[in-house]
Amino acid sequence: DWSSDVCSSDLCCKGVIMIMFKRGKKLYLEFFDNVKNKKVQKSTGKDDTEENRKFVKEILIPQLQKKISSERKTTSVSDSRTLKFYTNKYLREKENLSTYYEILSKSNSILKYFGDISVNSIKPLDCKDYIFDLKVSTKTKRNYLNVLRGIFTIACEDLAINENPTRTISLRKTEEERAKVDIEPFSKVNVEKLISESAGVLKDYLGLSFYTGARVGEILALQVSDFDFERKTISFTKQYTQRKLKNSLKTESSNREIPLFDVVLPFLESLVKRANKLGTTYLFSNENNPTKLLSIDNIRGTKKYGVWSKLLKSCDLEYRKIYNTRHTFAVHMLSSGKLSASEVSRILGHTNSQTMFNHYNKYIQGEQLKIERNIDIFRSTDNLTDTDTLVNKNRNLKCA
Repeated sequence: DWSSDVCSSDLCCKGVIMIMFKRGKKLYLEFFDNVKNKKVQKSTGKDDTEENRKFVKEILIPQLQKKISSERKTTSVSDSRTLKFYTNKYLREKENLSTYYEILSKSNSILKYFGDISVNSIKPLDCKDYIFDLKVSTKTKRNYLNVLRGIFTIACEDLAINENPTRTISLRKTEEERAKVDIEPFSKVNVEKLISESAGVLKDYLGLSFYTGARVGEILALQVSDFDFERKTISFTKQYTQRKLKNSLKTESSNREIPLFDVVLPFLESLVKRANKLGTTYLFSNENNPTKLLSIDNIRGTKKYGVWSKLLKSCDLEYRKIYNTRHTFAVHMLSSGKLSASEVSRILGHTNSQTMFNHYNKYIQGEQLKIERNIDIFRSTDNLTDTDTLVNKNRNLKCA
């Protein structure tokens, strides 16, 4: 038991602690080897004499401490894994994906930009600069961000970094990009055919979406209490998105109350009956688990083989996204002339009318030429038109 023969106290210099002890007739040293990550005992080769003790303390130990300290610094740099290391780990996880070569291309771009540097030397602002300097669309930027975020996620899992430096980056489409959304509205004949040839929950979903213009998540989150049958209104205050129910909508203006048209009532009656049968207040609860809601994937199925694809095919229509029900409502409501552009915009929950015109202008061009020519907006058989009332009211308020 050599520990009983320890013949000196700890000697500490430059963070390297050494213990000198005697084993048999020889002097030994014990210290922590940072490279091997364990305690090491080494013989000094010197006999246990006063002269040798002095030599070990004053000469040998300082020399060893200096050498070990230098090795620690070198090891610290070499052991700091690089961006390339984690990029390769990330790519290995994606090898079997059909999009692998797209991911590989983006990974190479990331490495070219940052270089093969230590992963913990890359800061959040560096990541933002890279993403926002890309001369590509917002959608493509988001794809680059997903790759970059995935690489740093692996580094986090390896405890190489404490937080993902991409966590604060969020991307929003520009106004121009939002105006270029794929819009393929259905014709009136198409709408009638799609509804008549559909069945079940898909039929009821189409009935609501074609005649409300609401977003997918807004419709899926509807409860019976969101309908006021006396006032004939529908309230949108929540959404079901990414398989989560959220008590907030896309924008502040998305919280709205819209007209409940009579044509919607048969579909609504069917959905309420379904909800009562499942013992829930939500119109689109999952039949297998009523505590959860149906996703749009549950309703439409997959793109190639789902009920929505089959319905389009049976109606001799090319495939298009089910979101076009919203676009269809907007285009036909605008062209009907029944409501003003601002009223349609409010029903759709747009932030402003300009957003709507950016989307649908090409579908309603020339509609202004269809009005009667015998209108005189400044003459009326009434004492005051509604506009006159508003103008006079505002003028009186200013005078007051």
